[in-house]
Amino acid sequence: MFGVHRDWIKDAKDNQTTFLFDEWDRIKSITDCMENEYVYDYDNYNQTKTTYFLPENEPSENHYVETYDQWGRVVSRKGYPDGINEPKIIEEKYSYDLVGNLVKLTDARNKDTYFYYDVLNNLEKVKNALLEEVDYDYNELGNLITTSQYEEETTYTTTKAYDERGLLEKQQEPDIQINPILYKYNVEGLPVEVKNSNGKITSMQYDDNNRVQLISSGKDHVKNYYHPIGDIEKYEVSNDDTGMGEHLSYNFYSTGLVKERKQGNYTTKFEYDIIGNQTKVIDPFELEIVYTPDDLNRLETVVVDDKTFTYKYYSDGMIKSITYPTTGNGTLKTEYTYDNINRMETMKNTLGTTIISEFSYEYDDNGNITKVTDNGEIINYQYDDLNRLEVIDKPGERNIVYDYDTRGNRETSENQFIVDNIIPASFDYNSWDEMSTFTSGINSYEYKYDPQGLRIQKSGPNGTIRYHLDDNGSVIAETDGEDQLKAQIILGHKPLTRKIDGAYYYYIYNG
Repeated sequence: MFGVHRDWIKDAKDNQTTFLFDEWDRIKSITDCMENEYVYDYDNYNQTKTTYFLPENEPSENHYVETYDQWGRVVSRKGYPDGINEPKIIEEKYSYDLVGNLVKLTDARNKDTYFYYDVLNNLEKVKNALLEEVDYDYNELGNLITTSQYEEETTYTTTKAYDERGLLEKQQEPDIQINPILYKYNVEGLPVEVKNSNGKITSMQYDDNNRVQLISSGKDHVKNYYHPIGDIEKYEVSNDDTGMGEHLSYNFYSTGLVKERKQGNYTTKFEYDIIGNQTKVIDPFELEIVYTPDDLNRLETVVVDDKTFTYKYYSDGMIKSITYPTTGNGTLKTEYTYDNINRMETMKNTLGTTIISEFSYEYDDNGNITKVTDNGEIINYQYDDLNRLEVIDKPGERNIVYDYDTRGNRETSENQFIVDNIIPASFDYNSWDEMSTFTSGINSYEYKYDPQGLRIQKSGPNGTIRYHLDDNGSVIAETDGEDQLKAQIILGHKPLTRKIDGAYYYYIYNG
């Protein structure tokens, strides 16, 4: 309905975002609480939309132009990495058939991909920039039944079969010597059994709300318990031979945000501000990390013990700098610069006035990194027409060349260096298809996972490491096989520091 739209919104911290619309009820600008403006300009005659970011009291940046055809379909997208008034333009182009199907995509490197359709507008064929083809076929109900790829004179066909409800019953990979994957369903159409090509059966049971209540694979089982708000609050792990395993449970605030994450006997706690920004994490060993957001809900400071990490941003939200706690040798700082489409151009790590490391990056028109200058040393990268890494060249040191088959598998790797004494390795997997052991020569490593599939333990010749995770699955602490604390990791946008025996060791990055 014309004229009905939101003019502004104010969050619980009284920060207001304002929206402005034109006479056609198209969004014209969005202004945040810091008076930064996101602008949308429309040219009805030339059928374009120009978007850019206008920081308060600064020149505009992040310019993009979209061009539309008479039916409102995007036919061109342009970016200006050096600025709107500079000659460098990156452009993607799109072509359509009479019924609106995309038939040609020309990427920013001017490489074409073609799409073909049957009379029912099902995608029938894709021809990529290397003229490699993939064919698709469908049954009367429109379900995909075959996918065919080609390598010289050989055709690789994946076949699918469905029941009368259109549910996938069988999938056969191109190698007919491999058994098919089989699926079974209940009357609700939910999968209750999957038999993989190795004969392993995974089964599912559901509660009255059609939520997975029990999942079993071989002798292993995970039972899910649900919180009244709907999220899983407990994963109960068991094995037919060894009995109950280590459970994983969550406690929630009334808002649905995670209050506690408990893995076995270890509990991690979380606190939030009034609008849901995480403000504190207390790890299983009572280390408190305090987070403070700015008015745009971007991470501003991270405080642990008496140490403060400070983030600064460009007006468009890209990280400008991270200042680490002051050390006896000065203040550690990381600074970033970006081009007009927010690709990182430079990164510099300094300690006081001394440059520790400095990096610069160059890109092709598709955003692939083509050159990295690492403290004065250059590494060049080349890509094929499908944007796959083809050459790594470090002048005077090494040159690595990759080749791929028509199905995208890496076929060869040519390295000017001869690698001696290659040690073969083997891998084993558990009931959930997670790598359980890795053996290389005389060394063997074992891995354990939580019910969400996240690795929580590694054991090898040098002992055992237990990983303790936050609500996002990131490692925040490590213990040894005797449950003795070995390290605590403090997170920002990435890991910032590692605390070992009371001492802090800072992470610095190369991009």
